[in-house]
Amino acid sequence: MVNGLVNANRVDEACKMVDSMKARNITPDLITYSSLLDGLSVCSRRCRCEPDVVAYTSLMDVLGKGGKIDHALTIFRTTTKKKVAPDAITYRALIDALEKVGRSKDAQKIKRLRFLANHEKKVV
Repeated sequence: MVNGLVNANRVDEACKMVDSMKARNITPDLITYSSLLDGLSVCSRRCRCEPDVVAYTSLMDVLGKGGKIDHALTIFRTTTKKKVAPDAITYRALIDALEKVGRSKDAQKIKRLRFLANHEKKVV
């Protein structure tokens, strides 16, 4: 269904459908995310816009669930360089992926980054 919405240039609706799935504890699979990312990619090329935190988080989540954690971490570093602030969902996706494969030290580093980011928001 997500792929159909993307093919019909209804990417916003496809994003909402994925959000709705998550809200009902339905985990989108790699095909769903791939369709969504394809749609976002086409959309961003058309309007010459940059992906936002939601798009980057979706990509990191897919990569993490697919076992490509180092790629997900590369995307994370890219977002911070582009000044796209990660949100709680971004951190959770990375931490879950890292813990799933036993990389607890790396997960702790991400938790520390999340703590520091939250602390900075409160101070400013």
